[in-house]
Amino acid sequence: MTERFEIDFAPGAREERVLAQRSGGRLRMEVEGFTSGKHMVPYELIGPSGNQVSGPTVVADEGDGGGGFMGSEGWLSLKLPSAMEPCLEPGTYEVRVQGDEYDVAPVRVEVRALETVTARLKARWR
Repeated sequence: MTERFEIDFAPGAREERVLAQRSGGRLRMEVEGFTSGKHMVPYELIGPSGNQVSGPTVVADEGDGGGGFMGSEGWLSLKLPSAMEPCLEPGTYEVRVQGDEYDVAPVRVEVRALETVTARLKARWR
């Protein structure tokens, strides 16, 4: 994850910040059961402390000798593999999908430092 600091300094002013670098883990998301309809649906990722985790989700569209990537915040593909772009702090996370056409039960996953975990969700047509 990238942090950007903007600070206006007067002549002779001084600023100090303590930065910590920690190891995180990666989260991939795959959905089974999608058949047709809108495949991009809103979702929430709930972090270990119960807060909503934000960050772009990257969707990979591959096949027929080509492919592409799309990134958006708060949207998950029911059809294509998706992944959170930023590394996540280790802990238990819950993926909650909010689609109109499909019921998708929330899934909890354990994210560990320096590892990639896959949340496997199951979609059921309403």
